[in-house]
Amino acid sequence: MIVYVAEFFAAIASVLWFYRKRMRNYSHSIANLPSPKSKSWWKGNFEEALNPRAWNFHVKLLKEYDSVVRLDGVMGDKQLIVWDPKAMHHILVKDHAIYDRSMLPATALILGKGLSGITGEAHRKQRRALNPVFSIAHMRDMLPIFYDVVHNLERGLTQILDSESGIESQEIEMLSWMSRTALELIGQAGLGYSFDTLEDDTVTHPYIPTIKQLMNTVGKMWITRDYIVPLAVKIGTPKLRRWVMDRIPWPNVHRVRDMSDYMWGVSKEIYAAKRDALAAGDEAVERQVGRGKDIMSILMKMNLKEESEDKLDEDEVLGQMSSIFALSFNICTN
Repeated sequence: MIVYVAEFFAAIASVLWFYRKRMRNYSHSIANLPSPKSKSWWKGNFEEALNPRAWNFHVKLLKEYDSVVRLDGVMGDKQLIVWDPKAMHHILVKDHAIYDRSMLPATALILGKGLSGITGEAHRKQRRALNPVFSIAHMRDMLPIFYDVVHNLERGLTQILDSESGIESQEIEMLSWMSRTALELIGQAGLGYSFDTLEDDTVTHPYIPTIKQLMNTVGKMWITRDYIVPLAVKIGTPKLRRWVMDRIPWPNVHRVRDMSDYMWGVSKEIYAAKRDALAAGDEAVERQVGRGKDIMSILMKMNLKEESEDKLDEDEVLGQMSSIFALSFNICTN
C-alpha cells in the first residue's frame, strides 16, 4: 500500500508540474484584467467560487466588477468569468467548438461518449444523428407519455390523502415526489423505461440517490475534475488507467467509479431490451414502456436503418442514454 501511495503522489506531482509549466505560456495574457484578491496560491479564488455557499461571492463579483472578471485558479492558473451577452453567445453558441471545456474529459469518463462528453467533429456527427429524433412530430408523440406519468402521480397522492381521511390537515414531502416524477418522466419519454409506479411514498429506485450523489460528489472534486483528469486521460490505455484508479486510496474517486458503473449497467440493460424488441418487430416494441415513441427507441430504430457516416456506435448510443438522463434529471429537479 505504501508503494501505491508513493507512486500515486509522484504521478500527481508530475501532472501538476507539467500543468504549471504549460499555464505559464498563456496565463500572462489576461493577468491585467480586474480580479478579486486571491486567498491562496494553491486554490486561488476557486475555493470561494466553487462551494455550496458561494452565492455571496458571485453577487460581489456582479456588483463590483465589469462583465469580465479574472479569477485565480489552482497554482496561479488564470480563469475568466464572463456574463457579457455577446461574449457568451460566441463562447456557447457561435464559436463553441474552439473553446476548451475542462469538464469534458471527466464527463466522458463518467457518462460515456454522449453529446455532453465530446466536441469537434464527433459532436457535430452526433448532433446530426439526434436532430431528427427531436423533431416536432416526435415531441408531439411523447405528450401522452407525460400525461400517463402525471396521472400516476395524481393517483399516488390521492391514495395517500384518502388513507388518512380522518386527519384534518396533512403534510406531504413534495420534493421527494417531484424527484421521483422527474425520474419517471425522463425514464419513460427519454429511455422507454419505467423506474417507479408512483403508487406510494416509500418506493425509490436506486437511480435517484445514485444520480444525486454523483452530482454532489463530482461537484466537490473540482480540482480532480478540471485539472487532473484532462491530463490523466492522456496517460496509458483505458485498461491501465482503470487498474491504477482501482488501487489509489481515493474514496471519492471510487464512489464516482461505482456510481458510473451502476448507471452504465442500467443503460446496457435498457439498450439490450430495446435492441431485442426492435429485432422482434413492431408488436414487441408496442408492448414496451413508451410504446416505441421514446427518444432512445426512435434513435435506435433510425440508427439501424442508417448506413451513412452519421451512424452511431453502440458506445455512443449508451453515452446518449446516460447523458440524457443525468442532465435532464438535474435540470428537472432544480
